[in-house]
Amino acid sequence: MFYAKTIIVPRDVSEDDPYIVEIPLREKWIEDIWVGFPPGCSFKVKVRIYYGIRRWFPEQKGEWIVGDDVFIPLKTIVKLAEKQESIKVYICSPGTQHVHSIVIYIWTSDEEPSPIGVAMQKLVRIFKEAFGIE
Repeated sequence: MFYAKTIIVPRDVSEDDPYIVEIPLREKWIEDIWVGFPPGCSFKVKVRIYYGIRRWFPEQKGEWIVGDDVFIPLKTIVKLAEKQESIKVYICSPGTQHVHSIVIYIWTSDEEPSPIGVAMQKLVRIFKEAFGIE
């Protein structure tokens, strides 16, 4: 299954009171998560990914994922505790004057993915994106 979630980020959201979006998942395995920062985010929109109370990305305390005109791959192959789980995306945009958007891409499966298969899928995706192939 593939999830694509576009999130509209309000302007000037502080790190102390982030905007939180929950993304429910129906499968047992996460194969991949990518965070997309469209042009204009200018490293001012910040993201953290949580599963339950545990911060998944970034793992370092005090850090945030940031970017501008980039898709950032996070982690491959994670087994969820149960089906019908969700991840939470914490977002802030301190000091920004405008609304921004980000995109979260999640690939999931009910069956344990093969690391080789996932790697091949990534290569195909990268190739398609690089050459504009649908």
